[in-house]
Amino acid sequence: MLPNGHILIVNYEPMLAELLITILTDEGYLVTAAEDVAGALAAIGRQPPELVLLDLGYPSWRGSELARQVRAAAQAAVPIVLMTTEPHGTAHPLMHGMAECIAKPFDLYDLLDCVARYVRPAQAAWQPAGV
Repeated sequence: MLPNGHILIVNYEPMLAELLITILTDEGYLVTAAEDVAGALAAIGRQPPELVLLDLGYPSWRGSELARQVRAAAQAAVPIVLMTTEPHGTAHPLMHGMAECIAKPFDLYDLLDCVARYVRPAQAAWQPAGV
């Protein structure tokens, strides 16, 4: 098992979730994805993440309840980055207590910079002897 670099993606859009998994895995992160609250809570129970990317666009859930449950399960120390299509996402009421907000559609390099601020890739954790 990789010692660090674990990110949980909570996103209801399968294509976006797959894209994020591919991008972040290629960058050396261990990535887990969930489509809903139950899946997110189960994933957190199996292996607590170092970062949660939480999409607020869930059509059938209140974003505040989703964020509250994920925050409680992941423990307060785990940063949560909100992903939203709202044009003024940084002013979103859920931003209080959250690490950051990323507006969708997002720039790939902005996303990677954001993730790197909170967790380093697992591949960077290991150095061969003598280096």
